[in-house]
Amino acid sequence: MKTWLQFLTENNKRRSFSSTQINIEGDLKKSIIDTGNKIDPDDVDQTEGLEAEPHVTVLYGLHTSNPNDVKKIVNDYQY
Repeated sequence: MKTWLQFLTENNKRRSFSSTQINIEGDLKKSIIDTGNKIDPDDVDQTEGLEAEPHVTVLYGLHTSNPNDVKKIVNDYQY
């Protein structure tokens, strides 16, 4: 089992999985960025910074980095 410190520091390692996400656009994107800009810079992790492209991660843990592999699976779904 990982220690808490191992869990916190593993972000520095290259991930072996990929993810899918939905990018947030339009007025909601602007609202999220505007809200983020109101945060005191001293309260922001300077190694990461604020999110420049707000998104929702739909699934993490894909064993491929090829978008076409995912498209084959979701092409028939309506949304």
